[in-house]
Amino acid sequence: MDNYTPPPLPQQKSGNNTQVLGILALVSGIIGLPASFIPCFGMIAIIVSVAAIVLGILAISSAKKHNESKGLGIAGLVLGSISFAIILLWGLLFASVTTAAIKNIDDAQKELDKMNNQEYEYYEEEEEDSLQDQGETLFIEEQVTE
Repeated sequence: MDNYTPPPLPQQKSGNNTQVLGILALVSGIIGLPASFIPCFGMIAIIVSVAAIVLGILAISSAKKHNESKGLGIAGLVLGSISFAIILLWGLLFASVTTAAIKNIDDAQKELDKMNNQEYEYYEEEEEDSLQDQGETLFIEEQVTE
């Protein structure tokens, strides 16, 4: 029994893990890119594009470690990054449009309030002026008659 040597361990193929990560990154990027152009799917697209970015980075680092091909990981990373940038642009566009709309609504409301106050003050001033004019006219007429 002293001459017993254990059987050699089979070599682990890391290529499967790297390829699986690369394929998942590429599929996520392919799904995320068209979804990022549709404004209603923003939340779904952002999750898928972040997954593509993370899986792409993991695939590239695994490929470097095991000296394997990095093509699928790079493709997934690029597609995920492009879709994420498109989603950010949509978000900025919606934020600026919403901000401008709220500002215009506030300005219109202030203008309406201003117009309402001016009309009310105008009628008050007109009534006061007319009463003062009538009083002065009566006072002048009384002096003339005396």
